Amino acid sequence: MATFDTVNYSLRPNKAIQRSIVFEIVRSTVAAMEVSNPVYIGFGSVWFTDFHIAHKALEIGDLVSIEADEIGYKRAKFNKPFKCIDVRHGWSCDVIPEIGADSRYGNRPWIVWLDYDDRLSEDSLQEIYDLTTILPHSSQLFVTFNAVPHKYGKPRQIDENLRALFGDGYPDDVDRELLGADRLQRFLGQLTLDSLQSAAIANGRPGGFVPSCLLPYRDGAPMVTVGGCFPEPAAREAAKAHMHNDRRGFPDLKIETPPLTLKESAALQASLPRTRPMTRGSLKRIGFDLKEEQIRSFQEFYRYYPHFAQLSS
Repeated sequence: MATFDTVNYSLRPNKAIQRSIVFEIVRSTVAAMEVSNPVYIGFGSVWFTDFHIAHKALEIGDLVSIEADEIGYKRAKFNKPFKCIDVRHGWSCDVIPEIGADSRYGNRPWIVWLDYDDRLSEDSLQEIYDLTTILPHSSQLFVTFNAVPHKYGKPRQIDENLRALFGDGYPDDVDRELLGADRLQRFLGQLTLDSLQSAAIANGRPGGFVPSCLLPYRDGAPMVTVGGCFPEPAAREAAKAHMHNDRRGFPDLKIETPPLTLKESAALQASLPRTRPMTRGSLKRIGFDLKEEQIRSFQEFYRYYPHFAQLSS
């Protein structure tokens, strides 16, 4: 089943927080590398949430949305919010090379977000590797995938399955704790970033790949988004210095804020920022309660927490 039938992509707080951080990174990286006239490429579905941000906030004037599902493609064509969105039908592994051959897009920097719903697979990893050969200089690439442990095999099989997936990029001796539910997101994210760096070198990109984010978050299931840029050779050191100084893409905590009512989020934000950690005790004094990890996550990411309201007549 296509996910647009089951998920409203605009109404998920942790996804929204992750999206806001990614686009802050995109904006700052574009400025640091002095990029002009980029193209945004992604999976807009029928909601086009990230396309709204890319066009309105980043002022990107050419955007390409890829939709494999036949009905989803027709709905996306109908629902696209701006004339400057080019909706294309097909699998991204087939469509993206076509975009590269298009004279309107091929010689400009790209901002690509491959927002997979499922686990990182052999096919998706190969697609990511292939992108390192065709992305124009000064492009940025972001990849989101599912990090549920059982998606990668039974507990005793995960190590073997990941070794087969990542090949020579997989460490020889892996701590079993890295394969558990608490740490698998970051482990998979780091493996993917390392693989992108290796692929950029193997494919002869003189500017290489400079990581810009590793964002574990919970969106019903544990997910992770990783990303980085492919700078011009002359801009590599500037890109590395920028990423070294801007660490918002590598938070210490997972993004796992709870769904909150408008009243709850307003009450929490009214007491932030603060130097001391917020506790359940301080929250109870406000008038309600949350789990400790939810409180910590909200305090870390409250600036990005979205405000949703449903109006009825």
